[in-house]
Amino acid sequence: MRGCDHHCTYCVVPNTRGMESSRPLEEIVEECKILVGEGTQEITLLGQNIDSYGKRLQPRRRTLSELLYAVADVPGLKRLRFITSHPSDLKPELFQAFKDLPNLMPYLHFPAQSGSDSVLKRMRRGYTFERYLELVAAAREAVPDMGLAGDTIVGFSGETDEDFEKTIELHERTRYQNAYIFMYSERDYTPAKEQGLPDDVPLDVKKRRINRLMKLQRQWAAEENQKKVGRVTEVFGEGPSRKDPNKQEGRNPQNQVVIVESGRELQGQLYKVEITSATDAALYGRLV
Repeated sequence: MRGCDHHCTYCVVPNTRGMESSRPLEEIVEECKILVGEGTQEITLLGQNIDSYGKRLQPRRRTLSELLYAVADVPGLKRLRFITSHPSDLKPELFQAFKDLPNLMPYLHFPAQSGSDSVLKRMRRGYTFERYLELVAAAREAVPDMGLAGDTIVGFSGETDEDFEKTIELHERTRYQNAYIFMYSERDYTPAKEQGLPDDVPLDVKKRRINRLMKLQRQWAAEENQKKVGRVTEVFGEGPSRKDPNKQEGRNPQNQVVIVESGRELQGQLYKVEITSATDAALYGRLV
């Protein structure tokens, strides 16, 4: 699907991609069957706001959960993923799908953008700090080893020190395995620019805040990854490591990079790895 019906004040997507438009479910499933028949083992369903998939389809509305069950049922499909989710549109049946579908990978990318209720309101995100944490809890109740990823904007219009501390708290309590953190900058054709929301947080304050949050996020990610040392995980090989071509890298079910010394090409293969060490950005291990 393409487009987004939300009009978050910092975002230009509704003006550049238009309203939400979904491909027919049957068409997607047929394409997935062709891809799997040609050797594809992992498929990612894409949308600016994929949780709203299918609401304008005719002759009847479809849902993301329906689509996930249909694609997961394609014979031979090893792994299925989807991105990106909007916290306002996550449905309870989505968490049930994670429980029911063994080839639906336990990875959820749902950006919070801020931990401050007042900032979220100015952003028009449609949820609160507490509601977001309820969704985090529901995701981990459904799948205890769910990999969570987020997006955060630092220095949005009117953000105070107190607002930023709530964003720090949200990251600390959520414990994202990875987070994409950005410094706010005013963009043409966004509601914030057109409605006169000032870009009023000084640049040096933005830099200080983003550096602090990124440092803490790396610390928390490293702590969470360290807990995985000694565990065995299944990896889908992507080929030689970008940092060391003598090693192989791939992705585990939580979409984390896993690097091994193998002595052979592993691209396109599924293999087991025992994790022996970890950083904030990657896991390292040996072939089992």
